[in-house]
Order: sequence, then structure tokens, then C-alpha cells
Amino acid sequence: MSIKIAKTEYVPLPADIYEAEVLAIEQTEGEYGDQLKFTFGLLDEEVNKRTLFGWCSAKYSPKSKLTAWTRAILGGEREGGFDSDLLLGQRCRLTVGLRHGSDGLEHNTITDILPSKGGAPSSAPRRTQPDDPYPDEMLEELEEIPM
Repeated sequence: MSIKIAKTEYVPLPADIYEAEVLAIEQTEGEYGDQLKFTFGLLDEEVNKRTLFGWCSAKYSPKSKLTAWTRAILGGEREGGFDSDLLLGQRCRLTVGLRHGSDGLEHNTITDILPSKGGAPSSAPRRTQPDDPYPDEMLEELEEIPM
């Protein structure tokens, strides 16, 4: 019995700023130690339902990327440390760029995270488990690109 799978192509997004929501944060092991992998769902109408991944060191210090991202997403730094549950379901804007991968193809990379256009984060209860409006096949579309 033959198994056939249609070929799909990864088409990178144009470099721009996109409104997004934090869907998931998981701890992973990277080349330089513990990292956090953020999964962002894009909310802009033209690219709705696409996801992007961003990695940062699992260090919450004044100059860390994790602290800068937390500040942008929550509207300020949190005393006492990082809590991923506070970020889930929150909106932000992603500055997305393009880079050439070792495969010679262009890939998206998150170059910065900015506060949401909507201003301060919502005071509504935050989801601890985001709904999954992004099918698994969409998550597989994007190659994991460490930052």
C-alpha cells in the first residue's frame, strides 16, 4: 500500500510588525543551556492563524531578553521573578525579520517584541491553557529558528 503526502512549501512572512497572542511557553534545552520557547499566534487579518516561535534564555535578569519580552507583553517588569502563566493569552506585537538559513532559504525571525497596539494588557482573567485555534499542521509549517 502506497503512502502519498502532498508537498508543502514554507513561505516566509514579509518583514513587518504583526499583532500576536502568546499561545504557549515551554522550557527546552538549547545549545547554550535552558531556554524558553514561545509560541505566538498571529492575529493580523492577512496572516491570521499563522504561528511563529521565539526562543530566549531562561534567565530573568535586568538585561535578559526574557525580561524585555515580559515587560513588553505585560506592560512592566514583575517583581519576584518570571511566571509563564501571566503571559499566556496576552497580546503583543512582533517585529519580524528575514534571515537566510543554512539551507539557503529565507526564514522568519522575531527581532523584537513590543506592547500591543491596544495599550496596557487586559485585566481580564488570563487563560492557563490557550484554546487551540491553530491546527497542528500550521505549527509544523514553520521551521524552528533559534534566536
